[in-house]
Amino acid sequence: MAAAASISSTVKAQRVMVVDDHMSVVDMVIQFLETLGGFEVVGRASSLEDACDTGKKLQPDLVILDLVLSDGVAGLRLIDELRRSSPDTRYLIYSGNLTLNTVRSSMAAGVLGIVDKGGPLSELRDALRSAMTGTPYFSSSASDFLRHLVREKRTEKRTVELSPRERSVLTMLAEGMSSKEIAAKLGLSMHTVVNHRSNLMRKTGLHRVAQLSRYAVEIGLLNPPKTGA
Repeated sequence: MAAAASISSTVKAQRVMVVDDHMSVVDMVIQFLETLGGFEVVGRASSLEDACDTGKKLQPDLVILDLVLSDGVAGLRLIDELRRSSPDTRYLIYSGNLTLNTVRSSMAAGVLGIVDKGGPLSELRDALRSAMTGTPYFSSSASDFLRHLVREKRTEKRTVELSPRERSVLTMLAEGMSSKEIAAKLGLSMHTVVNHRSNLMRKTGLHRVAQLSRYAVEIGLLNPPKTGA
């Protein structure tokens, strides 16, 4: 409790609205906020309509938001609804419906943090303390999804359109063949193979054979190397 007290004494109390269709969850979150200190609960809502009306009227600093509300709509719609009337409001997702797609959508909506309801309360506590200073926070399960999204984004970023000949040259490079061997295998001149290599590097932004080899695995041109026992 000493940490909570020090935070609440140096940071302005955050005005909070809790949006969840389970009243027991709302009550629990409000009680939890009271034990932490530094928060003032100014509103609560269980539907998108109620949340919009309350949010526009109160313009809270922070909204703790479930992803699926009782009226069957996605809670993220609230962010779009309030963005004009309350542009400084930040959003913390507290939900039991985390999937790769919902985490992706939450990030696209610009939320401050994401916490899984199935995780320990310590994660909610840490997320709330981070919210007091505007610091992003993601629970362990949300972080797992984010790491997947980062890997996905990296692959998407490097996925480029290659000609059939460039794909053949890339595959052979990844198999460890030299430019001379590739030229002989494909019946091309060395100059042509070097041009294909240059084009591959320019298109992918990769400049080492080891990087091109990994890229060939990523896009399915080559099986990943087997590791020894």
